[in-house]
Amino acid sequence: MHSAMAENTGSPPGDVSNSAEIVNLVAGDQSSSKVPASGTMATIAQLAALQQQRRQQASPKTLEDVICEMMRPMLQGWLNDTLPEIIESLVRAELTRVFADAGALS
Repeated sequence: MHSAMAENTGSPPGDVSNSAEIVNLVAGDQSSSKVPASGTMATIAQLAALQQQRRQQASPKTLEDVICEMMRPMLQGWLNDTLPEIIESLVRAELTRVFADAGALS
């Protein structure tokens, strides 16, 4: 059970090159106090790509990998269909709250 919770990066636990590469990616983003969001997202994308590459090189696909590949298009479709409605309702509720607060102050 514990091994299922542990993350398998596909590299030996003491692999210093993996750790150094990740630290360099993260440290490069933290060099300034005002990191643009695109830089942060780019770093996250690089880390995800690095992790996926290491998994593919180290071992065959796991059941988790297969399920993720199967779920990705379904989740993307659900997000494409549902997210605009969720955002619209949240924005509408926030605008209603802001206008009500502004009316109460006047």
